[in-house]
Amino acid sequence: MLAAQEYACGMCHTPFDEGQPIFINHDHACCPAEMTSCGTCVRGLLCLSCNTGLGHIERKYDLARAYLDSPPGQLVVRRELSA
Repeated sequence: MLAAQEYACGMCHTPFDEGQPIFINHDHACCPAEMTSCGTCVRGLLCLSCNTGLGHIERKYDLARAYLDSPPGQLVVRRELSA
């Protein structure tokens, strides 16, 4: 998989440095244990930053989608324009 990803993070595509930790990203819906994977649900190899960021995004995706679809700032602006 590392060669298939051209020795770079699967998300940001930044090349991995020598000795840099590489994180095996997997589908937590398949394997809910935080630090383990069955091996069949591996999605790719990530750098620490992308692995951490993706974890936050996955946990809060529904909240983020609802926020982006209807941000509070737009509601305030619409109210002010219609007043």
